[in-house]
Amino acid sequence: MANKKKDLAGMRAGKLVAVEILRIDDYGRAVWSCACDCGNTTERRSSIFVQAIKHGKASHCGCSPVRKTHGLTKENKKLYWVWAAMIQRCTNEKSKDFKDYGAKGIVVCPEWRADFASFHSWSMASGYQQGLTIDRENNDQGYNPENCAWVTIKNQMRNQRKTVMIEWGGEMKPLTELAEIAGISEKTMRGRVINLGWDIEKAMTLKPVIGRNQHD
Repeated sequence: MANKKKDLAGMRAGKLVAVEILRIDDYGRAVWSCACDCGNTTERRSSIFVQAIKHGKASHCGCSPVRKTHGLTKENKKLYWVWAAMIQRCTNEKSKDFKDYGAKGIVVCPEWRADFASFHSWSMASGYQQGLTIDRENNDQGYNPENCAWVTIKNQMRNQRKTVMIEWGGEMKPLTELAEIAGISEKTMRGRVINLGWDIEKAMTLKPVIGRNQHD
């Protein structure tokens, strides 16, 4: 029978997972019951489900509203690309960055994900300019107005997980910032604190001496 040619049980297309065949339609096509990640169920013909898998479509039961751009993309192409890339790395399992974002539970808030105009309005009100990058203040939380800001790439690098944080003056500061304050290179500061085990006061006050593992 036609419904046995394609066993889709357990296969995923976007947010949908095929569960079981509900019926065979008048044309001999299998109609599947599909579970959506949101908890709802819906129906899909086998041919449509297979095409969705083949083309990587973001199938769902209707729980995800169509993203709106309100004609803003032509005027703000670079900002639109930032928005689109942000959504991709948080939702698309095929994205090369998904493992560092969506796979770790980082999500885009519903109002931004569904509507570019909402993201655009927040960006304009938050000092967006070309050349800035969107940064999450708390790397364990997702993209939303309370956790995001537009910063220079240099400042964003300081906020990455790999940044070494050092207590100085009663505050936790990136090692790169302390190197700037001391007027020495980051390489020298890293060598003193990490490789040589110096305390931070000594590392920031002693002038570099060439040839003594204190690169400058």
